[in-house]
Amino acid sequence: QGVVAVRVTPGRDSQDRSRWNFEIVLDTHSTELNDDLVKAAILIDSEGKEYQPVLWEGDPPEGHHRKGILRFDSVSPLTILIELKIRGVGSVPERTFKWLF
Repeated sequence: QGVVAVRVTPGRDSQDRSRWNFEIVLDTHSTELNDDLVKAAILIDSEGKEYQPVLWEGDPPEGHHRKGILRFDSVSPLTILIELKIRGVGSVPERTFKWLF
């Protein structure tokens, strides 16, 4: 969507399986990638409960290529559906990624 390609790969923390970590890769050739992903993202469980990210570990907000891990605290109770929404990246109002587990 838009001028920015966004790839997201979900994973759970190896020490605490209730914590979610998402590898995010952003690529573009026409705009600066200066979005704050901690502010742009939200995680939603199968009950509709929302979780804010706690940390971005990765490339700083600049350039045309960024990669890193977006970390969330525990999602409780464990859920079968997880949804990640990223708002405003690359002028796209909202991107939604869903996974069933």
